[in-house]
Amino acid sequence: MVTINLLRGFLFLVRVDVARKMINFQSCFDIVSIQFYEDVTHDRLDACHAAGGFCADNFWHSRPNNMMLTASGANFGFIRTLPHMVGISAGMVMLILSVAAGLGVIFQTFPAVQEGFKWAASAYLLFLAWKIATAEPSSQKRSSGLRPMSFWAAAMFQFVNPKAWMMAISSISTFTVAGDSYWISALIVCAAFVVVGLPAISVWAGFGVMLGRLISAPRSWRIFNGTMGVLTAGCLVFIWA
Repeated sequence: MVTINLLRGFLFLVRVDVARKMINFQSCFDIVSIQFYEDVTHDRLDACHAAGGFCADNFWHSRPNNMMLTASGANFGFIRTLPHMVGISAGMVMLILSVAAGLGVIFQTFPAVQEGFKWAASAYLLFLAWKIATAEPSSQKRSSGLRPMSFWAAAMFQFVNPKAWMMAISSISTFTVAGDSYWISALIVCAAFVVVGLPAISVWAGFGVMLGRLISAPRSWRIFNGTMGVLTAGCLVFIWA
């Protein structure tokens, strides 16, 4: 009887000791989990901040897009330029997702493809520069049927713009993480390009609107459009740099 009671007491102590260890293990697990969550959250916040700064800098210095937005804002106003601005942002998002899916490897594997894109972008940019330079004065635009760049035209222009490809490749290679969070981080980059990029390029359209209000004479419009056309064509330097 005494032996049975001793055995029961021993088993009780074992159970108590195991329970204490399980509680300690659970507490440690909770602490580690909380620390891991905080680290991951901080890493994502840091990545968001860095991606936001990268987007702002690149969109602010995106010469072809900005020159065309300035000319469009001056000639057509801010509201009619909105599809152009949204198209640029949407095109960059589509381009980033394409690069995230592996399309950017083509540039690295086949340099001739990049060269072809440069020639296509150069030809299209010269065509746009010519249209801007030869545009009619603002008062005659409605009668001539001239329209601002459409949403899809602006979006597709990003796919033939080598600088846009370099922006997409750099952002994916720099701000995404491997593993299960890869697509989440890629979507964060896309969100940064929309949240930060759209206001950045809208400044250029607004600047064009301000310039348009200062120009009234047809001769001044022709000088302005010619200047913007030359500046747009000059962006070829940045494509081939």
